[in-house]
Amino acid sequence: YCDVNVNDCVEGACANGGLCVDGVLSYSCDCAGTGFNGATCTNNIDDCFLGACENSGVCVDGVNGFSCDCVGTGFIGQTCDIDFDECTVDNGGCGDPMYYECSNQVGLPPVCSIIPHLDPVNVIPANKAKALAVMSDRLFVLSDSETTGVLWMYDVAAPEVEVPLLDALPGASCSSCLGWYPRRIEITSGIAAVSSAGGLEFLDVSGNSLSPIATSFPEAVMQIHFMGSSLYAATTGEGIRTFDLSSPTSPTLSSTLDFCTDVGCNEDNWPYDVHATDSHVFLAATDGGVHVYDLAMNWVTSFGGEANRVTGSGDHLYVASSNDLHVYDISSPSNPTLLSTMAGAGTLHGDLDLDGTILFITDTSMGVFVIDVTTPANPELLVRDTLVGARDAARMGNYVFVPTGFNVMVYRTFGY
Repeated sequence: YCDVNVNDCVEGACANGGLCVDGVLSYSCDCAGTGFNGATCTNNIDDCFLGACENSGVCVDGVNGFSCDCVGTGFIGQTCDIDFDECTVDNGGCGDPMYYECSNQVGLPPVCSIIPHLDPVNVIPANKAKALAVMSDRLFVLSDSETTGVLWMYDVAAPEVEVPLLDALPGASCSSCLGWYPRRIEITSGIAAVSSAGGLEFLDVSGNSLSPIATSFPEAVMQIHFMGSSLYAATTGEGIRTFDLSSPTSPTLSSTLDFCTDVGCNEDNWPYDVHATDSHVFLAATDGGVHVYDLAMNWVTSFGGEANRVTGSGDHLYVASSNDLHVYDISSPSNPTLLSTMAGAGTLHGDLDLDGTILFITDTSMGVFVIDVTTPANPELLVRDTLVGARDAARMGNYVFVPTGFNVMVYRTFGY
C-alpha cells in the first residue's frame, strides 16, 4: 500500500558524529554539539573568537573547541592567562644563581642582575701583611713584624696571575718606621707615607723602586690621611701632626696638636685615626669619640661614642666603633648630625677604606664588609666575607686587595 517510509539514513550518512534525520526520499544531518556544520557535518566550525586567547596568544581552532599557542608571550594556561616565571627554569638563563639573580617580569623576558660578591682569584704570599695601598698598577704591601718591617712593591697589571715583585725595602734599612711596628701606608702623587711606632717614613714611589726621602719624624704614629698637599697624622700619646708636602721630596712638620696634653689621654681617650676636609680635621679617639678642629688646630666640638676608625667624603663622615658603622652629616662641622647606624659593621683591628660610593670595612675577626653609601642616610650592605685576619683593603678597578697577616688575598669585584 506504499504506506511505509523508506529509511534513507545509511551508515556514514552524517560525518563527525552528526545525527541522521530521515526524510522522504532524503535525509538531513543534525550537527548540534559536534563542532561541525554543513549538510553532512563536514565543515569544522571556527571556534576561535576575538579575545579567545589573552596576552597575544595565538588561537588554534580545534574540534568543538580551541587551544592557545602561548609561545613567546611569557604566559601559560589554557588561554595564556597565567604568567610564567622563567626564573624557575635554569635561573631564567641568567647564569649561576650564586652570582646572578633572575627577576621575573610579567609578560616580559626576565631581568638578570649580578649579585654583588667578592670572587677570590689570587693569593700573594706576604708574611705578616698588615696594610697596603695601590697606585695605578702598583701594589704596596706593608708587613708588620715585632722586630722588623718590610715594604714590598708589586706589579699588579694582571692581578689574576703571578704578580712580579718589583722592589722590597727591608726594615733593617730604615732607622724608624719600617723597623718598628709599621701600621699604615698612604700614597699621593708618587709619594708614600708609612706610619709606625717609630714615626713617619716618606718614600718616593713614582718609579719601579722604593726610595726613602725622609725619616726625621720619630713620634709614634697610628693612622694617617692625605688632604691636598698636607698629611695629617694621629700620633700615639700626643694628638695630631700636620706635614706640609708642597715640596713632595722635602716634607716638613707644619703644625702640632698636643691633644693628650690639653685633654688628657688614657686607654679610653686615645688618638687613633684622623680625617681632614678642606676646612676641618676630625680625630677619632677610641672611647673618647670624635674631636673636631679647624685647620689652625683650634678645638670646635666633640661628638659620638666609641670611634676606632674614621674616613669621609664631602659632607659625610664615616665612623666605626668595634661593632657598628655610624654616618654623620658634617656640612656644619660644629654641629655634626647622625644620619644612620649600621649595626654589626664595625672594626677594632682593621680599617675603613672609601672608594667613591663604596666603603670597605675590614676587621681581623669579622672579615670584610662592602657597603654602598650612595645614600649615606641609608647605607646598603652589599657583601660580607668572613675572611679571617682582614686588616685593610685597597681597590684597583674591578679588584680588591686584602691583607690577612699571612698573605694578600686578591678578589674580583662583581656588582659594584
